[in-house]
Amino acid sequence: ERGRLARARLARARRPRSQDQPRFMTRSRPGGVASRTRPHGGMFVWVTLPGYMDTEEIYWKAIERKVAFVPGKFFHVDGSGKNTMRLNFSSTDVDKLVDAIERLAKAIRSAAP
Repeated sequence: ERGRLARARLARARRPRSQDQPRFMTRSRPGGVASRTRPHGGMFVWVTLPGYMDTEEIYWKAIERKVAFVPGKFFHVDGSGKNTMRLNFSSTDVDKLVDAIERLAKAIRSAAP
């Protein structure tokens, strides 16, 4: 019972950020995002870029811009997922989130052909 209540409170606290991140990503149009998940109280957004993109390459461009994510291929045991990424928004305030998404969009665009 206590665990269920704690999870519900955590979901309510994260809801504004979980709703803002996808909206900012759409507004920023980060380099041809093919799809993304819409979080429902969680901490992550899963993003799929066009198949020709490699998020491990984009990761290093993002790091240069002081923003990070986890390349999706590390979640696939079969070696797939090179064009996917997992974004975390749980500990970032909305103003920093807007800036981070803008910097990530620039990193993605810089990797596009």
